[in-house]
Amino acid sequence: NVSRRCRRTAISPLQTPRDGMRVFEAVLLLSLAAARVLASPQSVSRWESCGSYKLFPSIKFSNFTTHLQGSVADGSLVMLMSGRVLKSVENGSTFDFKFMNMEEGTEVAYAGPYDLCCDFFQDTKCEWTGEYPNGVRSSACPFKGGEGGAFTARIKRPLFVKQEGIYMSEVTLRHPDGSEMACVKGFSRILDADAIQAPPEEEGGLALVSG
Repeated sequence: NVSRRCRRTAISPLQTPRDGMRVFEAVLLLSLAAARVLASPQSVSRWESCGSYKLFPSIKFSNFTTHLQGSVADGSLVMLMSGRVLKSVENGSTFDFKFMNMEEGTEVAYAGPYDLCCDFFQDTKCEWTGEYPNGVRSSACPFKGGEGGAFTARIKRPLFVKQEGIYMSEVTLRHPDGSEMACVKGFSRILDADAIQAPPEEEGGLALVSG
């Protein structure tokens, strides 16, 4: 009789083609998920130009940040911007803006349009004469910016979405005929712990406008 000795070798899951493929797929899915997190606006505060004229804008932004002033329960969203005016802003130019809670999906778009020369730039000031609703407002147009066309701007509105989280803010500037002049949007994490102090109201820019 010939005796046969069988030797059993333990095979790890990575040594079987099918299980090895499963592990590879799992690692790939985790890598893709990590990449999505790193690329998402929730991972870092950032801003970017937007709209159809982002390559050849009349106004070029160099910074855009969004902050909470006060508290989430009763505070305001404050958008601070700076940049350069590349082409003189003419009378009748306007802007509109909106923000969205990215986690909740609630978007708040404000009824505009608002006067770009009077309500946007912090270096301009317009006065009303006469009584409402027949008052007449002076114009700060044309506006060419400061030295080298530099400008700063501020928009402040109540935070109607009473929730912390990631917010997307977007501002669109328009020529008198309604065509797009420039667009900028940013993503910021809004938390009570990061709230800023109220800036002086006399700095100009859009404060608590109606609509």
